[in-house]
Parts: sequence; structure tokens; C-alpha cells
Amino acid sequence: MNISEFERVKPKKTFRVILGTLSKYERLLESHTSNKNPRPNNAALVETYTNIVKDLKTIKKSFLSGE
Repeated sequence: MNISEFERVKPKKTFRVILGTLSKYERLLESHTSNKNPRPNNAALVETYTNIVKDLKTIKKSFLSGE
């Protein structure tokens, strides 16, 4: 599939799901790293959320490039 064909028929619903999920985990990460709402023993959650956000950004980039 060439890039023009992909742009014409790319799955918009899938992209919205990617963006929504990315936003969700960015909010969760922010809520666990903000100083106004400190939570004890959240290092594992912060690391997990950071990895998920990183992975979702990679998926988004790959999706946009048509890979």
C-alpha cells in the first residue's frame, strides 16, 4: 500500500483510540508525579506509565508514517 492509498483509507477510529489511550496514560503519569498529590510507593506505577506512554508514542508515530 502506498502512502496516498493509506491516507485515503486510513482507519480514523483506530487513530482516535490511540490518541485517547495516550492521553489517558499521560494524565495518569501526571497525577502520580505532581507535587500537589504525592503518593507513597508509586515508583513502579510511574515507571509503568512512563513505558506505556513511550510505547504509545512509538505506535502513534508508526501509524502516522503508514508502516
